[in-house]
Amino acid sequence: MCSSDLAQVPDDLIAQRGQAALRDQIIGYLRRGRGLRCAGDQVMITRGVAAGLELIASGLLRPGDRVGVEEPGYQTARSVFAAHGAELVPCRVDADGLVVDELPAGLRLVYTTPAHQYPLGGRLPVPRRQALAAWARATGALIVEDDYDGEFRYDVAPLPTLFGLDPDVVIYLGTTSKTLTPALGAGWLLARADLVACWTGATWTGTCGGCGMSTPGGAAR
Repeated sequence: MCSSDLAQVPDDLIAQRGQAALRDQIIGYLRRGRGLRCAGDQVMITRGVAAGLELIASGLLRPGDRVGVEEPGYQTARSVFAAHGAELVPCRVDADGLVVDELPAGLRLVYTTPAHQYPLGGRLPVPRRQALAAWARATGALIVEDDYDGEFRYDVAPLPTLFGLDPDVVIYLGTTSKTLTPALGAGWLLARADLVACWTGATWTGTCGGCGMSTPGGAAR
């Protein structure tokens, strides 16, 4: 399913994004708490970050695609991407988080935890965030931003999200596991509307890559 087909998405597939009222509440929460602005067709309700990662991997990755992961980093993300045949590419982090200047070429995705690097705790500075978004546009890669505890800042205001800087190249994951309880098993995914439409229709159109979509500045997939 390509962006030109968005108006033809059936009602039952739209429902797969989650209840409209819940998506509206998430949109309002993210606007107030994280300064994010998005439309209803950019939001999917998930069962948490791990479920969002599974959705991303199943919809966007083909066996052999190279995925950048923080080293050290979140083991669940590595496991999900590897299970879908991705080639994991360790990417160095320092005290501030992901070292953007050292990112290799040829990545389909790069997974990062910029608000609170897991497990070292670095907070990615704004210049690096801007550089990462620019790198994604230049290379055609997508950024998976795991904002698992971005709400928790006690010294300064939260830094801008990568999704807020460039929503065309960022897939944003959030969860209630830190703000409410892990037992709730609820989260959300924000992305371009064409990606969300593609994921909701993946069960009857194949993976997102099958429609020949391209990321900004990148080749068709």
